[in-house]
Amino acid sequence: MLSARGVAYFALFLSVASAVVCVVGLAGVQRECEDDTSNLASTFAQSGSFTTCAKRYSLNWWTWVLQEVSFIAIPVALTRGRLPDMGLPLLLAITALLVLQTVVCTRTIDFRSNSPDGQSDWSNTMLAGFIMAAASSWLLIFSLSPQLRAEEARRDQLDAGANKMQA
Repeated sequence: MLSARGVAYFALFLSVASAVVCVVGLAGVQRECEDDTSNLASTFAQSGSFTTCAKRYSLNWWTWVLQEVSFIAIPVALTRGRLPDMGLPLLLAITALLVLQTVVCTRTIDFRSNSPDGQSDWSNTMLAGFIMAAASSWLLIFSLSPQLRAEEARRDQLDAGANKMQA
């Protein structure tokens, strides 16, 4: 059986890998959208379409920022100590953010299951990064939480035993 720390390190590795994949995808989308991003404000003002290249690029950057916030929050949740106090609600919030990111990403990259015309390789790279990030969060929620709870219970028992011995 894997240790709680081993699962945590693997999830953090997966988070870092997803961030790298997303940055590569964003760089590719930026290159594809170079003309549109130079006049982002006019594109927002003139177009009623949700999927213009500039809007797609802008929203993908915002979802990437949210992913980085969640990437920072995962180690905070793991190192703050008492999991029942903060860790599990924070991990669930991170997962909700990652699901939102994946939905926004799939909508803004024109992801259509029946037509590959709206897809680009870079957008699919970004989508893969967001799916990896969601997977790391789910790994922490389903694998790590019970192990950390058991460790917390053991630590509480040891603390209670030490307090009784001191008294």
